[in-house]
Amino acid sequence: MQADGPAGVRLAIAGLDVRFGDRQVVDVDELHVGAAEIVGLAGESGSGKSMTTLAVLGLAHTVGATVRGSITLDGTELTRLSQRELRDLRGRRIAAIFQSPAAAFSPVFQVGSVVDRALRLLEVLRELRDRDGMSVLFISHDLAVVAELCDRVAIMRQGRIVEQGPAARVLSAPADPYTADLLAAVPVIRAEAAP
Repeated sequence: MQADGPAGVRLAIAGLDVRFGDRQVVDVDELHVGAAEIVGLAGESGSGKSMTTLAVLGLAHTVGATVRGSITLDGTELTRLSQRELRDLRGRRIAAIFQSPAAAFSPVFQVGSVVDRALRLLEVLRELRDRDGMSVLFISHDLAVVAELCDRVAIMRQGRIVEQGPAARVLSAPADPYTADLLAAVPVIRAEAAP
């Protein structure tokens, strides 16, 4: 747990097991988000990020998955709540905002406008954290955005978290080879020297 102890943890995931029949797609030993903390959950497409999100929201069953383990929000065990109780929480105390690549890269918008709006969808998150103490589990495959926004990061591969810690440390000196491979795949824009 983080330095301020369990009292400061808003969302805690432990022993999370998500399956489609016998096929396990998520196996998370431990992940938490502290008060007023932004934690990035990053990994390539198909790594288990979305299924983890659906499990946290109590929606994994809508795609045919079963969930075992513990997911607590402010000390309340979400996996024991009825669908009605979960519906009452969604939108008021816990929510997901899913990205829509088709809308984000609509040909009717200029590239500058799209980038500006995205930089604003990140500043708003920071403002909510700073002003209201909101906690965020930010799920992305974009490590550049994770590095810019998140306090801590957890790297997911094949449904498991292979590395987690302060974003600055994990993304500058990764301990796991998979994290290093993800970082090596991030495009770098270099200015060309004048002739």
